[in-house]
Amino acid sequence: MRVDRFYLRQIVDEYYRDKNVGLVTCLYKISSPRTVGAALESLTIALDIIPSVLVARRLEGITFGLGASLLLSTKALEDVGGLSAIANYLAGDYQIGYRLWEKGYKINLSDIVIENTVGPMSIRNHLMHQIRWSKTYRASRPKGFAGYGITHVLAFSLFLVIIQGPTLLTLSILGTALVLRFSMAALMYRKVIRSKK
Repeated sequence: MRVDRFYLRQIVDEYYRDKNVGLVTCLYKISSPRTVGAALESLTIALDIIPSVLVARRLEGITFGLGASLLLSTKALEDVGGLSAIANYLAGDYQIGYRLWEKGYKINLSDIVIENTVGPMSIRNHLMHQIRWSKTYRASRPKGFAGYGITHVLAFSLFLVIIQGPTLLTLSILGTALVLRFSMAALMYRKVIRSKK
């Protein structure tokens, strides 16, 4: 992960804005992927992860941590049992945030979006990472995982065209899914990926 020179000052300021804050965490992006696998990873972050986090913030507030960046105090970590309490969990970052939220702490999603310098990722590495991410998501947020059908509506609409054939209905569903996906991509690029924060 790469941050700018204002990163520490800003997240510390966000931590101390409210005395009940237990954790400040950050979204992340890949702005300049160098391989096809890294480009697919960037697309996944922009179209799946970032929107999912923003929807969660809108619906329930942030109740988890994102491993790209976690700022918390020693006291807050001790209040949730320390690192040993999450040692056997697939997503320690998620668990730290969730346990803090359960204890009544507030989790802040920083205004800063940090840069993931993923390097030369292969398509296979990207796919393996997505399988691991899906397992993590299913274990950590089973209800959210059930909503993957909405997130992956393009894949389901393609499957529908393959099964039912290219009818007016199936092609309309596919076209709508493509428009929604490209609109989301454009919005995330403009608001998050291209941003300098």
